[in-house]
Amino acid sequence: MNNLILVTPFISPLILICAAIEFVIFVSIFFQLNQQQKQLRDSLFNLSKGTKHFPDFDSQRGVQDDIGAYLDFVANEISSNSQDCSVIRDNARNQSMKHIERRSFRLLNAASIASAGVQVFPLLGILGTILALAGISTSPDGFSATAISKAFVTALDTTILGMLFAIIFTIIESAITPSIERLLEESQRYRSLLSRLLFDNSHKLRR
Repeated sequence: MNNLILVTPFISPLILICAAIEFVIFVSIFFQLNQQQKQLRDSLFNLSKGTKHFPDFDSQRGVQDDIGAYLDFVANEISSNSQDCSVIRDNARNQSMKHIERRSFRLLNAASIASAGVQVFPLLGILGTILALAGISTSPDGFSATAISKAFVTALDTTILGMLFAIIFTIIESAITPSIERLLEESQRYRSLLSRLLFDNSHKLRR
């Protein structure tokens, strides 16, 4: 127990280091998310190009809305088996889903690590509080006003830092999670459509 109490002064710096790491992870997630959205939109654009009923360009539409529009267009063309469907099938031969699968895994992995990291901050804050209060019993001054005051300040510092960063990163996580979930769902939908196109195409060639 005495050895644990010795690390009490290092809890606050540890929380700050964890906060810096968590910030870097969230920045990485943001760039991965942005890059993968553009990658998926470009893939869907290439899949749809050359068709007569290509979705109209809309400057007010964001990347995710573009992805949704292209996915709906491809799905509708496949279901209706229109003339554009044969063009989309030809485009599908040149598409590959491997790069999207790898990026989806990396994004999901980073999001999982960030989510776990958010839960660490309140625990570190509580740990600092417990160790600071436990340190009073091992203080040379005993239960003096100085020892109690010092332990109380340390306990407050670690608790406030832990809770503050937990709140900040929880808000960031809640803001970015819906975009990640939507992108992963759209990536899965894209893979399913592409697999369906390639399967139908190979099936026809065998006939």
